[in-house]
Amino acid sequence: MVLVTVINPIHSQQKQTSPLYLGISGGGAFGRSTFVSFAMDKTHPATSFGLLGGYIINKVFSAEASIDRTHMTLGTYDCCRNLWLGADGNRYFAPLSGALSYKYSDLTATSNLLKVGARFTIDLIGLKNADSKWSALVSPGIYGIHSHADVNASGTEVRTASTLHFGTGLNLGVGYCLSQEVTLRLSTGIDYLTGAIDALPREEHKTSYILNNALQLIVHLQRHEK
Repeated sequence: MVLVTVINPIHSQQKQTSPLYLGISGGGAFGRSTFVSFAMDKTHPATSFGLLGGYIINKVFSAEASIDRTHMTLGTYDCCRNLWLGADGNRYFAPLSGALSYKYSDLTATSNLLKVGARFTIDLIGLKNADSKWSALVSPGIYGIHSHADVNASGTEVRTASTLHFGTGLNLGVGYCLSQEVTLRLSTGIDYLTGAIDALPREEHKTSYILNNALQLIVHLQRHEK
């Protein structure tokens, strides 16, 4: 008697983790430009959501690309509360006689930012223990950012501007592998930008940056190998 064994090709395949991964992120942010999130009247936390994709080069290094959308409200610094914004878009130290102007303390700036970036990520724990479920990440990056800002006085729009920015930044993060396919990360970082993100005259407070805090859910893609 001859026994013949038939191997199901589907069951003979084994799942292997691909070096590619995808993820979603959500969190909060704070900004500083001509106006600031930590304003004279109150703190204005922003919301941010995004998508990311990456490639694991080895146990230590990986490369990522991301796109993020941030909605941010900014208010005046205490030192600038008595300045005035003219209808001509210039800053003044007193209200204009015979012309429309707005006191800085009555203004808020709402900015919507779209950030596209690339990061190089280093896992510091991976340097010592390549099999650890934990990761400690350092991620320098470069970004292109588009901002659209509206300046409002008591709900009335008084000025608007759209601007393209170049940015550089650094993120720090900690991650944990929930399974072979899923990783959870908590990250914080700072991005420095060229130009203002709030459509206000740039006389003082010329540094623009965004502080980011995010929770990221990472899914590692799978591939089948015979």
